Amino acid sequence: ESGVMHRIPVRYKVGSWSFSYSHLTEEEKQYMESLFPDAADFTFTHPDRLDSSVAVSCKAYRSKYGISWRNAKTGLWSNYSFNIIEC
Repeated sequence: ESGVMHRIPVRYKVGSWSFSYSHLTEEEKQYMESLFPDAADFTFTHPDRLDSSVAVSCKAYRSKYGISWRNAKTGLWSNYSFNIIEC
């Protein structure tokens, strides 16, 4: 260990999914936010990476959340985006 760097990978092929919506109404935004619990992580179901006809679940968390208020009068939002990262 003295002065030698060791590269030991902890995990391979960690899942990451990006979601982006250009425009949302207030109702759509509230629905999307209701999908995510007020917890550090949640169960995320997605197609298997080798066979997309098979659904698999994993523990995941949401990151890089962002949204812009486009029009307060009409209740429109824009640039809603986030990433789902496998734990």
